[in-house]
Amino acid sequence: MRFRTKLFLVIGGLVAVALAAALEVVRAETERRVREDFYERFARTLGAFRQIQEQRRSAVRDEATALAMSNTVFRTVLSSATVAEDDLGFGGGPSREEQLRDANLRLRSLLPTLAVTERHDVFAVATAAGELIYSHADPRYFGDSLLGVAPIARAAE
Repeated sequence: MRFRTKLFLVIGGLVAVALAAALEVVRAETERRVREDFYERFARTLGAFRQIQEQRRSAVRDEATALAMSNTVFRTVLSSATVAEDDLGFGGGPSREEQLRDANLRLRSLLPTLAVTERHDVFAVATAAGELIYSHADPRYFGDSLLGVAPIARAAE
């Protein structure tokens, strides 16, 4: 081979290596910037989601409080189902299951007339101890833990 050909091949090889190195640097920098941008946007979106979630929790809390304060029948059912666990030493009272069944039946007749059950995907009423009295998902189901309601169990997971 002639000297010019050798020189051309050497210079061509150097240019090809330099070009490949430059392309690799550009690719790595672009990937790094895309990742940083993704993580920054994800963090902002997560913050906004958590803020909206807290606003929804607050709205539901306020709505439940307003419902309990404004509707005497609802408040009576909740308090009797929660406090009725103790027979105050008199004995002979209804069993816990009967008390919960009674509360469930009263809520099943009361809640369909209230708009609150239709505005939420998940609506459940429980005693202070966490025993389920009523759930919109399965109105006939009562007595067990709130985690027995499928939508609440999925949300807890």
